Amino acid sequence: TNEEIVMMTKRRIDAVTLEVMRNAFQSIAEEMGVTLVRTALSTNIKDRMDCSTAIYTGDGKLIAQAEHVPLHLGLMPSVITETLKIFPSEELKEGDAILINDPYISGSHLPDIFLISPIFYEGELVALAANIAHHIDVGGRAPGSMSVNATEIYQEGLRLPAIRLCKDGVMDEEVLRLLKRNVRTDTEVIGDLYAQLAANKVGEERLKEMFSHYSVEYVND
Repeated sequence: TNEEIVMMTKRRIDAVTLEVMRNAFQSIAEEMGVTLVRTALSTNIKDRMDCSTAIYTGDGKLIAQAEHVPLHLGLMPSVITETLKIFPSEELKEGDAILINDPYISGSHLPDIFLISPIFYEGELVALAANIAHHIDVGGRAPGSMSVNATEIYQEGLRLPAIRLCKDGVMDEEVLRLLKRNVRTDTEVIGDLYAQLAANKVGEERLKEMFSHYSVEYVND
């Protein structure tokens, strides 16, 4: 009931409840990773599992991350911070999904594409779902987009400086056309992007279940 929820939000969180919540957040991040691997098309993600997933607060603080690639997990918090400078929290809208792979922001190479999705509950931004996946190709002079002879960043592939892949929950077909025309393996790249979206969607659904059960105030505490 509403009275029980109010009492719960006023109750001090004990150590047992805190541990339950911590494991719940961790499980959400892990399930996001499983979803990404199982729904991806490329061998890079499906077989090599070269990807990572995490959830953050609406203002970019890390909540939980799955036990995936250490390099990814070290890079992701700074990518979230820089992305929020381009798309401040107050400008994010439900159904958005932001792509970014610019190494001057992410610190990684171009095939590592980050996907960040804001999560709203009852009209309020409550969290961010994020993942990173090593795509099989993002253009450039060499297949796989990792040329040993590149002399400038433009030879390495397509740079995505934080752009909306989805708006109001709808995939931007213009962005998809741009990506398809600049990669060698368009089927795998687009398929893996859908897998990244699916992973973040799972994170959104699970977090909303938590907020519905405990209330936003209680979970934020």
